[in-house]
Amino acid sequence: RLLRTRIVTCASPSYLESHGRPRQPRNLAKGHECILFIDPTTRRPFEWEFHRGKRRIKNVPIRGQLTTNDGATAIASCIAGHGIAQFMEIGVRRELEAGRLVELFPRWGEELFPLHVLYPSRFLPSAKVRTFLDFIARISQL
Repeated sequence: RLLRTRIVTCASPSYLESHGRPRQPRNLAKGHECILFIDPTTRRPFEWEFHRGKRRIKNVPIRGQLTTNDGATAIASCIAGHGIAQFMEIGVRRELEAGRLVELFPRWGEELFPLHVLYPSRFLPSAKVRTFLDFIARISQL
């Protein structure tokens, strides 16, 4: 395992100005447009979950016109105000810090997603792979 990153639910300030800010995860079902990611194993959109300590909210009924398997498309669409999306925090940290995206439910943001690196186990990683792994480990702690 390389790292674990939080799953964050985000929207742009312009989306929130136009559509209002949902106060809790279940409010997403009340007319909010969501940007959906395709699960490559099922070819269906990922279900959204929200974690807070031992509490879980699963199967929140979300809807959206944009469904994608490309993170850059989802981020750009979210920043442009086209909907609410869930991302790995490591992928949108700069957008959150710059105010281009707003985390909607920080109290419900305890879901962690593991990221792994795979390489043949019978060989030691090459110097290039080891350097890359060290680099990723370093930036993930920023």
